[in-house]
Amino acid sequence: QQKALFAYHLERARAASAAATADVLQFLESDEFREVLRDCCADIAHETSLELLQRYRNEARSAELAHAFPANALASVWPDVTLKEMDFPWFLNEWQAALLQESFNTTGGPQVVNDLMQQQLYGCKAFEGPKPTWKEAAERLIYIAHNMRRIDFASIPSFGDVSAIFNTTYVQKMVIIAPYD
Repeated sequence: QQKALFAYHLERARAASAAATADVLQFLESDEFREVLRDCCADIAHETSLELLQRYRNEARSAELAHAFPANALASVWPDVTLKEMDFPWFLNEWQAALLQESFNTTGGPQVVNDLMQQQLYGCKAFEGPKPTWKEAAERLIYIAHNMRRIDFASIPSFGDVSAIFNTTYVQKMVIIAPYD
């Protein structure tokens, strides 16, 4: 299901990007934006709007993709992968980690919100029971941060004291990035 969801969202993103490009270029050419650009970044203020857009796209493609998680389940705000689960040949998602840790909460809290978000925003299937099967859990997404700000920790410490940094080139065809949290 993940591959089908990715293909669906990729086409939607391409269409949305194409539809928005003219407006973005117009904004990048606006007097207000150019004034701010001259004040903050004089070394690139001479670039055309197309060059600035390409610069942004290049930065977005190369920025780190990170997942912060707790070293152990005791430090976790909600179920997430820990160092204990790093023996798997792939990076587990939060749903798989919750099954292994037997820490499923289907009555409220962050897990319920995350479940609804993955269904409504990304189109993941609802779980058939009160907790997912391993197959259902495996079809869910891994929550990551797109480190456009290049902060050292790559995410925020409240998500955990360990960060996994994904190889951007390797996962570029596996990532859907929403412009909000």
